[in-house]
Amino acid sequence: MTAAFLIHLQHCNADGTPITSPPINDYPWSPRWDQAEMVERIYDFLTDECQNFKKFCSDAITQQK
Repeated sequence: MTAAFLIHLQHCNADGTPITSPPINDYPWSPRWDQAEMVERIYDFLTDECQNFKKFCSDAITQQK
C-alpha cells in the first residue's frame, strides 16, 4: 500500500519547505468496495486526518517561534 501525505502550502518550516505530515499508511482501502463506498470512506478518513494535520501544523509553527 502506498503512503499518503498531507502538505500545507501556506506554512513552511524553518528551512522554507512546506510542512508535510508524517506518512499516512493506515487509510481505508479494500478491493471489494465499489467506487462510491471507497470515496465515502476516504472522505471521512481525510476529514478526520485534516483535523490531526491542522494540530500538527500548529505545533510545528509554535516550535519555530
